[in-house]
Amino acid sequence: MKEEKGFTLVELMLSLVLTSLITIILFTVFRGQQRGFQAQVEVSQMQQTIRAAMEVLTRDLHNLGVDNTSSGLYGFTLTNPPTSTQLPFTADLNEDAGAPATTDADGPLGPLRNETFSYSRFDCDNAIDFNGDGAVTTDNDCINRRVGSARIADNIEGLEFRYLLTDGVTPIVNPTTTAQFAQIAFVEVSLLVRANKPDPNFVNNALYTAASGTDFDLNGSVAGTGNPANDHFRRRLHISRVRLRNQ
Repeated sequence: MKEEKGFTLVELMLSLVLTSLITIILFTVFRGQQRGFQAQVEVSQMQQTIRAAMEVLTRDLHNLGVDNTSSGLYGFTLTNPPTSTQLPFTADLNEDAGAPATTDADGPLGPLRNETFSYSRFDCDNAIDFNGDGAVTTDNDCINRRVGSARIADNIEGLEFRYLLTDGVTPIVNPTTTAQFAQIAFVEVSLLVRANKPDPNFVNNALYTAASGTDFDLNGSVAGTGNPANDHFRRRLHISRVRLRNQ
């Protein structure tokens, strides 16, 4: 009669240890890939936000000051001058030489389409429950295309406008005279976007500096002073220049 052989206790213990090690390694690799994938999703979302906002803003800036009838009523105005945080301007899009229209009764391609723009950052306070625990986050700023109009981008934590003059020497953030308005050749836009969701395994303690050299204040600890957020949100800073074609 043949003697049946089985596994010894030592062999079983070794098998369990090896299986556990392999499981831990596979889980660690999986978690790393999952976190990397989530980070890429957040980066992609931020890039899409930047792309969408800049596409709309660039198109409008290319129309800034359009005045085919030379009425002199369009462009920047002394009554509502551009600043580092707000960009108001007009364009004669329906070519009627009248005062800038503020209605859009006939739709975006109609003769009464809105010719008044005012880009700024505002507190849109979207209530978002990021982790499903019932606690919502309302700290969300957006970009307005016009006062009181629908936003064009969410999760905007910093927005600065800087104006480059034709002399190529004097960038300014608060032009105040018609002479300065006439010399503006570029608008330099600094746009800081935050990810939609926090990552508990990531800490953001970076400073983000606008084109003017000013750091965006992300935690509000000292008014007017740039401070890092020290939170779990990823961010992307985009700075670009848009040439004004009709100035």
